[in-house]
Amino acid sequence: MAASQLVYILAPLPTNQKAIEEIEKLFYDFLWNGRGDKIKRNTMIRDYSEGGLKMLDIASFNKALKIVWIKKYLDKEN
Repeated sequence: MAASQLVYILAPLPTNQKAIEEIEKLFYDFLWNGRGDKIKRNTMIRDYSEGGLKMLDIASFNKALKIVWIKKYLDKEN
């Protein structure tokens, strides 16, 4: 899955909003064959029960990676 590749890229590096937007654009261009979004992105990331398709929210994914990294850094037993 592409998420594992994103972990490799995003985890150690500081990322700016422009990079996140570019990765998101690549995902959706691939999904829709470059023809523009057919479903709103905020709908796509919702759970199936809410009418979504559980698409990966790149910005939230990046924040979660950073939080885990900080948590490990601050762990005294690590």
